[in-house]
Amino acid sequence: MYRARLASTTICYTPELLHDELLYSWLCRLAILNAWGTGRDAVRKIFGGRTVTPSLTLPSHFDAMNERCARALPHDSFADLMEVSTLLPYHRPFLDHERYAQLMEDSRSGNSLDLKLRLGLVANRFGINTPHRFCPACVAEDIEMNGCHYWHRQHHLPGVICCVRHSLQLQQQSIPKEGLFGQPLMYPGLPSGEECTTPECGFQFRFAQLSADLLLAALPPINNADRSNVYRNRLSAKGFQSSRRSLDYRLVATEVRHYFADFANFQHQSRLLQTARSPLRWIEDLVERPDRSLHPICHLLMIDFLFGSIAEFSLAVDAERSSREATRGSAHTIPRGETKTSLQVPGLEIEHLLRNPSLSCRQIAQQTGKSVGTIVKYRRQRKIEVKERRKFVGAQTRTSIGHDLLSGLELQSIALRNGVSVQTIYRELAYEKDTKLHRQRSLFMAQLTSRRDRWMGVLKTPGVEGISKARSLGFSDYAWLYRHDRSWLLTSNAQYRKSVSKRGTVNWPARDQELCSKVLTRMILLLRAEPPMRISVARLCSGLGQSSQWRRDKLPHFKALLSRFSETPESFRIRRVNFAIDSLVQRESDIKLWKIQRAAGLRIWPADLIAYAQRRINELP
Repeated sequence: MYRARLASTTICYTPELLHDELLYSWLCRLAILNAWGTGRDAVRKIFGGRTVTPSLTLPSHFDAMNERCARALPHDSFADLMEVSTLLPYHRPFLDHERYAQLMEDSRSGNSLDLKLRLGLVANRFGINTPHRFCPACVAEDIEMNGCHYWHRQHHLPGVICCVRHSLQLQQQSIPKEGLFGQPLMYPGLPSGEECTTPECGFQFRFAQLSADLLLAALPPINNADRSNVYRNRLSAKGFQSSRRSLDYRLVATEVRHYFADFANFQHQSRLLQTARSPLRWIEDLVERPDRSLHPICHLLMIDFLFGSIAEFSLAVDAERSSREATRGSAHTIPRGETKTSLQVPGLEIEHLLRNPSLSCRQIAQQTGKSVGTIVKYRRQRKIEVKERRKFVGAQTRTSIGHDLLSGLELQSIALRNGVSVQTIYRELAYEKDTKLHRQRSLFMAQLTSRRDRWMGVLKTPGVEGISKARSLGFSDYAWLYRHDRSWLLTSNAQYRKSVSKRGTVNWPARDQELCSKVLTRMILLLRAEPPMRISVARLCSGLGQSSQWRRDKLPHFKALLSRFSETPESFRIRRVNFAIDSLVQRESDIKLWKIQRAAGLRIWPADLIAYAQRRINELP
């Protein structure tokens, strides 16, 4: 137990951080055990401000929290506290060292949304708000062993819906009506009493076990290139490498879908499958684009498919890191795509080689360290004749490809019609700049015509009245036309806009006179009320409607009448004393001061009011 000074508040008791407990849960118990509640006042005492909303899994504002309760925190080190009470070890293996350092810096001063943006959780569309989940069996064990229950880290891992310890489905605690904005710290409730169920398939439990193993493994940040090479090597070892020594990602996607049974009953099934045109695109991104921030769920599924466990994945990463460090600094190591000769050939010499007709493209490529395709591209850009070989595209085929490109056909269709690969079509587009510009213009005009027709069809749809309704039905076409063809869009929309009726101007003198008559009637009713009530501006306007509250600067007589009739507290007390004296005179003859005070019912009796009442008593016959 510690006693630490927290601004104007004393921390009387500091609980211990329990096994697998979230820092958010520890803060809830700290606030409750010190009788702070779980509202904004508790947040102010912990962080020094009422606007901070503590995050469930990725806490922030550590510096502010450490400044106010440094001696009360369960760990002195910021790194140790993040390691054992947050989900940072779950995200860390899929961050490079630079991003991890920035994340730790943001955790000290930034808010939780900055952390989620840094991790790419917002862009990945797997959801950023983790629901409050608990296992009924774990709650019973926690109460028996510790005397209280708390939020567990393993229950709040993304995509996990079952408890690894008891193989039971997790229950979700609903947020109160005031929401987390009114109650930023939510203590776990007791189970609802419903019968606990087990997950419908083994995949849910296997994924939960893999996620928990990743959290407990405490892996360091992994170099992006090392992680990509580990995935690539294992995919090649499983036979997914094509004849061109590249990976067949369509085959990989098919096998992954078969392995996980199309992610049946998984809450992120639609996000993982994506579209039919590019199914499981995230698999290719994991290997080919390692710098892109992908959710740990994608990495865990790939690890399960390729390695089966976190331990095997960790061993593969260690082997790849050792291999890279062993070759680092070697004098014979040359970057990929470079040769010793390429580093010594100046630009002018390359230009002379390109214009030398006695050298083939392959010979120039060998001397300069460039690829043959690059040399061919350089020569064609300079209108230098390139000798055709049997393997290359002939002039007739190239002409046919050019006509098809100008016609606006899809690149896959053009490749099939001419018996070439799609890569060849892309190369032709890169060589022929004019053809590329004409194709872009024709495709743009075709898309423009199509979107115009679709938008006009939406405007003419029966039941669609106004542009707002049409935008809700054809929002994509409206956005595209607004960006690329705004003048036509505004002109076309003008005839379909709903006519807005203009309100008449307000006759302020008439309204001023009307309110004055109403306030006079209201004044008479208030003067007749027994016992007397104070005639305030609010009470005068209470029966006049909201119009009496609007634009009093345009109602001069009404405003003056309110100022004239409204009573001050002193004048109201005198009227109340007069009413009490008149009532007592009608009932009895012996009038005393204490009787007047009781009949008046006033809490405050200043000296001048007592003197006034005594003077009235003396004036009585």
